[in-house]
Amino acid sequence: MPTPESSFAPQDNIALENEVSEREACLIAEAEERFMKLIEIREAKFMDMMDAREKKHRALFNECMAKGMSNKYKAFHSKHSKVTIL
Repeated sequence: MPTPESSFAPQDNIALENEVSEREACLIAEAEERFMKLIEIREAKFMDMMDAREKKHRALFNECMAKGMSNKYKAFHSKHSKVTIL
C-alpha cells in the first residue's frame, strides 16, 4: 500500500500533464518544421527539373528554327492549322 509521501498530489498530476503537453507541442512543431523543409526541397527540385526541361525544349526549338522547317512539315502544319472564321 502506498504511503502518503509516495503518492502524487493532484498538483503533481497537473504539472506532469502540462509538461507532457508542452513536450508534445514541441515535437509537433519540430515535425511540422521538418515537413515544411522537405516540401521546400521537393519544390526546388521540381522547379530545377522544369527549368531543365524548358531549356531542353527551347534549345530543340531554336535548333529547328535555325535549320528551317522541312517542306513536309510546312505542308502538314499549314493544312492542320488553318482557322475558319465564321
